[in-house]
Order: sequence, then C-alpha cells, then structure tokens
Amino acid sequence: MRTVQWCILLIATLSIGCLEHPDRCKPLWSSPDLVIQTAPPSGAWAEMTIDKDPPLNGTATLTFQYEFRYPDDPSDIRTWIATGYFQPSWEGVFSYVSGDSCWIDTVQTFERRTHSVVVRVFRAGEIGIQAYVGAMGDSELHPGATDNVFFCVR
Repeated sequence: MRTVQWCILLIATLSIGCLEHPDRCKPLWSSPDLVIQTAPPSGAWAEMTIDKDPPLNGTATLTFQYEFRYPDDPSDIRTWIATGYFQPSWEGVFSYVSGDSCWIDTVQTFERRTHSVVVRVFRAGEIGIQAYVGAMGDSELHPGATDNVFFCVR
C-alpha cells in the first residue's frame, strides 16, 4: 500500500511540474506555410539567425550572412554581383519595420556580407522566414544559398 501512495505522490508531483512549463510553440496553421526553395547550386554559404523569440506585436532582428565559395580554391578570387532578399512579409502575420528586405552587393569570393531587418509579428505560433542570395560570376556560374529561421511568438 505504501508503494502505491509513493507512486501517486510521484505522478502528482510530476504533473504539477509539467504544468509550470509553458507549452511548446504551436505551428501557425492559419498562415501560409514557409516554402523552402530548391537548394541552389553549391558555391555559396548562408546563415540566418534571429536575436529572440518576439512577443505578440513585438519585434525581432533577423540577420542573414553569406559568402561565395566558388571555386573552392582561395587563390581564385572573383567579383560577384549578388542579389538577395528576405521573403515577402505575410499580411496579418509579420511585416518589415526597418532594414532592407532586398539588396544588390558587389562582393569578392570569400568576402562575408551581412544584412539585417527588424520584423514585427502579429500572430502567435511558430513562424518561419527564409532569405536567399544568388550571383552570376560568368555565363556558366550561378552560385547561391538560402537559409531560414523558425521562431515562436507567444
């Protein structure tokens, strides 16, 4: 009988502990899904980060970094005309508050570039945002890269 009491006490304690932790972020089913583009040809590196999970109607900063690594030989430096963008905002889901959501850069191979935007979010749930950069080095080379972040709005 004493074992049963301990088990009941343990289960009750665990249940109360679980109630203290907020639910995991739920997917935002009523908004458009993030469309992940087909990966561009290799030759570029990209990474996108977010500074925090923003509160509802709050803001967060997205940072997208990239560099062209084509060809892989560091002694073969080329100049690239890069075109990049953060995906278009979703009405009623998020909007861009500041920063450029698209850009054109002139960069050299292995030169890292960074672009940031501030977004304001209008719906709770999990939101995904994607960014892309591509370039043309000559008529046969089209390196590019894409990355995305998922964050939780409570």
